[in-house]
Amino acid sequence: ERCSGHGGTFGVVTQTHDVAVKVGRPVFRTANQQARGHIVSDCPLAAQHIVQQVAELAAKDGKEVKVREPEHPIQLMARSYGLVSA
Repeated sequence: ERCSGHGGTFGVVTQTHDVAVKVGRPVFRTANQQARGHIVSDCPLAAQHIVQQVAELAAKDGKEVKVREPEHPIQLMARSYGLVSA
């Protein structure tokens, strides 16, 4: 429901990466606290950014978070309707 902070090249360019992480920090914290194992986004780059930062945040907190590969919302819907196997 919130911005990952990635924003195309904004999240990967050295000069703006710290800002991108700061913008996305609420998402990373929420994902880390809920630890449900799913990262879902309609943007593959944003999803990868979230996965990376959740892992870094967990490492700083001394936690091990098992996150699956990021998924597109349509993948979860297809699975929930039994159109594809888990």
